[in-house]
Amino acid sequence: MDLLEITEKIRVFLRLHPEGLSITSIASQSEINRNTLVKYLGIMQSQGSVGMRQVGVAKVYYLADRIPISAVRRFCRHYVIVDHILDLVETSASLPVSLGMPAGERTSRRVCDQFPGLRGIPNLQTYLRSALRDEEQTIRWSTGRHQGNRVFTVSFIPTVLESGRPAASLVLDDVTESDRNGNEGELDKLRSQALFEDQSEYVVRLSPDGYIRWANPGYCRMTDQTMQSLFGQRFRPPAVGDEREEWDRQLRSLTAANPVSTIECHVGTRNKPSRWQHWTLRGLHGPSGTLLEYQLVGHDISGYMATRDEFLQCKEKLDKQASARKLSLQESKIRYYEDIACRERVETRSWFARFALENSTDGICWIDGSGRIFYANRALCGSLGYAQDELQSMHYAEIDTRCNRESFERMWKILRREGRCRIQSTLRRIDRTFLPAEITALHLELNGMRYCCAYIRIFPEAAMPDRVLWENGEVFRKAFEESPTGSPGGLLDEIVRSIPDAVFAVDRRGRVIAWNRAMEKMTGIRAADMLGKGNYEYALPFYRERVPMLIDRAAGTGTAPGDGYTGNIGEEDNCLTAERAISPPDGYSRIILEKAVPIYGSAGEVFGAIEFVHDISILRHTQDLLKRERRFNTAVLEAVDALIVVADDDSRIVWCNEQYRTLIECTRQGAACMGPGGTEQPFVDLVPATAGEQLSVRWSHRAFTQPGVGRFDIYTGILPVAGETGVEPYERTEE
Repeated sequence: MDLLEITEKIRVFLRLHPEGLSITSIASQSEINRNTLVKYLGIMQSQGSVGMRQVGVAKVYYLADRIPISAVRRFCRHYVIVDHILDLVETSASLPVSLGMPAGERTSRRVCDQFPGLRGIPNLQTYLRSALRDEEQTIRWSTGRHQGNRVFTVSFIPTVLESGRPAASLVLDDVTESDRNGNEGELDKLRSQALFEDQSEYVVRLSPDGYIRWANPGYCRMTDQTMQSLFGQRFRPPAVGDEREEWDRQLRSLTAANPVSTIECHVGTRNKPSRWQHWTLRGLHGPSGTLLEYQLVGHDISGYMATRDEFLQCKEKLDKQASARKLSLQESKIRYYEDIACRERVETRSWFARFALENSTDGICWIDGSGRIFYANRALCGSLGYAQDELQSMHYAEIDTRCNRESFERMWKILRREGRCRIQSTLRRIDRTFLPAEITALHLELNGMRYCCAYIRIFPEAAMPDRVLWENGEVFRKAFEESPTGSPGGLLDEIVRSIPDAVFAVDRRGRVIAWNRAMEKMTGIRAADMLGKGNYEYALPFYRERVPMLIDRAAGTGTAPGDGYTGNIGEEDNCLTAERAISPPDGYSRIILEKAVPIYGSAGEVFGAIEFVHDISILRHTQDLLKRERRFNTAVLEAVDALIVVADDDSRIVWCNEQYRTLIECTRQGAACMGPGGTEQPFVDLVPATAGEQLSVRWSHRAFTQPGVGRFDIYTGILPVAGETGVEPYERTEE
C-alpha cells in the first residue's frame, strides 16, 4: 500500500473511535505493521490531521484538524505561535509594528510579557487553551488610544509544530480603515426608515378575530387616524354595499393550503371623490395550520380604473366600426392607454417584489449554477452576521455545513426535475456558531440560464430541539446512513454540538456516543470523560444512581425507565416525553423535562436514541404562582360587597359574582344582558322587580379593549340604602 492508502485506512479507524486508539489497537484492527504504523502516524501528526495525548504509559491517537506551522508563516502577516504550555515559539516580524511597539529581541517566553499591547484582548489565555483543544475562534478587538485606536480581527487557530506537538496561533488582521469607512449600515437604516414613512401603499395586520394590531403610515394617512387610535379597533373593510360581504367571505376562505386572495373594491368618502383600491389578503398560519394573523396590503388603482373605463369605451366604438378594419386614431389612443396601464402595473409589481424581498423576515438568496450567491436579503445577512457585499461574494457551500460539491449537484438535479425541494440543514455564522434552518429551494430558468431561489427560515433557539431534531427523525436517519456503525460523526456530531440545549445520545448497547457542550455545562462532566461509557453512567449526574432513563426505552435496550416520573410518559410520533424531579449534586431540587427519540438506520433498524434534557423548574414555579394569583383575584371579587358583571362585546354575560347571582336567580352565565337605554339613563334593567317594586341600582360602567382578545364591559352596581330614593345618573368610562 502507498502513503495515501495507509493514511486513509488510519483515518477510517480513528473516525470510528473519536475517543482515540493506541498504536496496538490500530495495528490489530488494520493489520498494518507496527513499525510502519508508527512512521505514518508521525507523518500525519506533523501534518496536523492526527493528534496524540498521553494516557498513562500509552499514547492515544485521535483525529485532529490543525494547520502546520509552515502554513501560518506563509499565509498570515501578523501572528504569534505558542506551544502546549503557552510559551512563545515564534512571532512575525511585523507584529510589534502593528501594535505600535518597537521591534526588538525576545526577552520573555510569555505572550503578555513580550507584547504588553495584547493584554487588552479579553480572555486571551482561555482562547489560546481552546485552540490547543482544536477549537478555532475569531473575535473583534479594539486597541486603546495610546495604541492608535486600531481595530483588529483576532483568530485563534489550532496549529501543529514540525515535531508533531500541538500548538496555537494568534493571528491579527488590521480592519481599522474598513471599520472607519463603514457608513453603509447607518445609511441603510435611514433609507429603510424613509421608505417606510413615505410609502403610499397600505399595510394592515389583524388578529384572527379581526382587531387591528398594526398599520403602516400610508394606511394611517388614508384613514386620517393615528396608529395609537387604530390599535385595538375592529377592522372595517374600505368598501361600500355588498362588497363588504365579499371581504368577509374571502377572509373566511383563507386556509393554510390557500392563504392568499385578492379583491378590488370601490371606496366612497363624504368629502373626497370616490376611489378604487386593490387589496391582497393573506392569512399567516403556523406549522400546525393554526391561523396566527391576517396581513392586508392595498394600493390605489383609481388611475388604472379610469384608464380601463376609457379603454372599454373606445373598444366598444371600435367594435361598431369592425367592418372597416383599419387602424384609426381612436384605436391608436386605446393602445396607447393600454400600454401605459400595463407598464404602470408591471412597474408597481416590480417595486412590491423588491420591497418584499428586502423586508422579508425570512432569509432569501439567489444562487447560480456554480453555487455562487449573487443576491442575499437583509434578513439572511443579519442572521449570519455578514455584510450584504460580503455574503454576495461567497459560495453557498461556505455557509451551509451540509453542502459540498456532490450534495449541491444532487440538489440541482432535483430542482431541474421537480422544480422545488425542501431540506433542513445547519448554517454557519461569521463567528463560527451554527443556526438550524429549513431551506425551500425553487428552480427558475431565464434567458437560457438556470437559477435557484432559496427561502431560508431560521429556527429560534427555544424551538430548535423540538422542530429540528426530536420531531424530525429524517435528519438523524440520514446522518446514520453516512455512519453505518452508529458512531457519532459528520452531520450528527456537528448538529448535536451546536444545540444550545443539553443533549446526549446512546447506541443500541447503551453506550454514550454524543455529549454536547450544554450537557457539559449542566452536569459539570466533560464529553471526553463520558463518551463510550455504559451501564447507565449518564444517569449519575441526575439521579445519583445508575437507573434507566427515558432514552433507554426509546433505544429499545430491554429496560424500562425508573420510578419518579410525574404522570404518564407521553408518546407522539416515536417521541417520548416525561417530567421528573431530581436532586443534583449542587443540592437544589429541580424539575427536568426529558424528550427521547429513537435513531433509525437505512434499513429501519434502531441504532440508538437521543435525549434532550430541559430544566423547567422556573416554568413550573411560575405556573403555580399564576394559579394562586387567579384564585386570589377570584376570591377578592367574590368578597366585594357590590354587584359585578362582566359582558362581552355582544352584551352577553361571561362572569358575575356571588352577590349578583344571589340577587338575580334567573341570570346564568351566557344569558343575554340588557343594556341601558342610553349613556345618560340609569342602568336598572339588569335587576328585575322584587316584591312588586323595581330595585334602583346605581351602576358604573367601564369598557376595556385588550389587544388580541377584544372589547369587554365591566358593570359595578351598588344597591340603595334604606330610605334612599331616586337613581344616580349612569356612569360610563372607557380605557
